[in-house]
Amino acid sequence: MRKLLLTAVGATALAFASAASAQTFSGATTGCFQVGGAGPCTPTDNGLAFTSGTFTQTADSTGFAGIGGPINNFGTITLTPDGHPYTGDLFSLMINFTSPPGTGSGSFTANLMGSLTSTGVGGLQISFLNPTVQIADGLGGFDILHVNDVAFSGSLPAGQTFFTQNISGYVQAVPEPATWALMLLGFGGIGFAMRRRTKPALAQLA
Repeated sequence: MRKLLLTAVGATALAFASAASAQTFSGATTGCFQVGGAGPCTPTDNGLAFTSGTFTQTADSTGFAGIGGPINNFGTITLTPDGHPYTGDLFSLMINFTSPPGTGSGSFTANLMGSLTSTGVGGLQISFLNPTVQIADGLGGFDILHVNDVAFSGSLPAGQTFFTQNISGYVQAVPEPATWALMLLGFGGIGFAMRRRTKPALAQLA
């Protein structure tokens, strides 16, 4: 009876873990630039332009969902290089989730530094001040949301007038404390049951 109970606890814990890893994260983004770090926030800044992105990604067995690609990203930034100095400007990004229900939003701010000419002189870095944040998961716990920095450098290929960079990152589901406790209890129960099962064999060897 005890073995059956311990096995049931273990199976329940594993089921909880599987449910967390099967989550699908979906949503969309908005973003804008602030020249000089103040004033109105607009989708363009001289040669820079932001295009909103959408994403849908199912978490793997660890609860990790990577976001990034041509059609699955946190938005796209294009740069028409003309040597304009962007140092001191800011970029703001808002990530809004539609799935799972109740998932919070992530707000990010990045510093702009540098400039880039059409001949490839210089470089532009968009560095997020808070690249990793915690957001509500809709179940009383939280998820980790991370955004990668964006950089432009090099010369444009022949016939091309602008660079394009997709904003990438990831979402990491974090199990709730109750789920951790249940999982630990389940694994402990399985280990205890296996230990009791092996005792007779060890006694015979003695």
